[in-house]
Amino acid sequence: MRLYYHKTSGGAEYLYSAPVEGTEEGSFFKSKYIVRIDGDIEKDAEIFIREDQEEIDVVFVGIDRFNRPVFRDSKRNHYGSTDKLYPYGETIDVIKDFDSLNLIYFGRSFNCEPEGYPVKEKLILKEKL
Repeated sequence: MRLYYHKTSGGAEYLYSAPVEGTEEGSFFKSKYIVRIDGDIEKDAEIFIREDQEEIDVVFVGIDRFNRPVFRDSKRNHYGSTDKLYPYGETIDVIKDFDSLNLIYFGRSFNCEPEGYPVKEKLILKEKL
């Protein structure tokens, strides 16, 4: 199997089983296999396999101080993007077309340093939980 490399603007490094169409860059979008590289690839890599995905509803919370869109589920887990950034104060209207497949797990609070783990579940963007 061929894997495609991607480095986020926040510095997280990944290998994906699907490329961004027309490039050699890896993408969350259609990848079944995702490898997060955290330091030494021989010691610190972690693989995620997407199979039958559980669905989790998330709502838009806001744009954090790092210009990242932040979403939250009913258990107060936060998700967001380190790749697609918006001006501070933007509203849900600006990001209605945001693709939830590009979100990563941020942590348990707004403005947190993202943990950067790919989300195994399928996130469904809702206006209200």
